[in-house]
Amino acid sequence: IYQIFSLTDRHKIVRLPWCFKPNQQTLNKQVVEELRGDENMCQALLEIMEPEINKIKAEVTKEVTREVTKEVTREVTKEVTREVTKEVTKEGINNTILALRECGQAEDIIKQIISKAYHISFQEAENYL
Repeated sequence: IYQIFSLTDRHKIVRLPWCFKPNQQTLNKQVVEELRGDENMCQALLEIMEPEINKIKAEVTKEVTREVTKEVTREVTKEVTREVTKEVTKEGINNTILALRECGQAEDIIKQIISKAYHISFQEAENYL
């Protein structure tokens, strides 16, 4: 069987009929070993392919860096936006309270107004007073 295989197609892993199944795995291992060669052949092949392998590594590194940077930027932007919105809202509430106090509004009325205007609870509104 091996000789027939050797003459027809030496570089394919074979799929033999069921009657040859016990030998198929051994035959496939032999083919893989032949293709692999010895240690010197592997080292020589690695040396020949090193520039191409390095190019692939560089491209993969570049792509991974780009994707990580994109994701980090997205997350940082979300967090910064959240914090800025929070600070702007606080400043708006404080300015509203100042304006309402200058107009002579009572604390309870101010609490109701800022609670409704800024969609916060009465407790949160009270914390600003």
